[in-house]
Amino acid sequence: MVVVETGSRIHLGFIDLSGDLGRIYGSIGIYLERPGFKAVIQESDEIVVEGEERAWIKDIVRRIVDEL
Repeated sequence: MVVVETGSRIHLGFIDLSGDLGRIYGSIGIYLERPGFKAVIQESDEIVVEGEERAWIKDIVRRIVDEL
């Protein structure tokens, strides 16, 4: 069994159009514990998805499994 669990990341980009700071672009990332994502992968005869966007996620997983 493989378990992958993570939170979310907000990426904020800053642009200095004049270049006065010596660079044109800088950024900062912020980690949020929630909302998060958890995937439990194990051998099974069926694909089970819980939570929001179930149909969409199940379709993606099915396509990945079909390619393996």
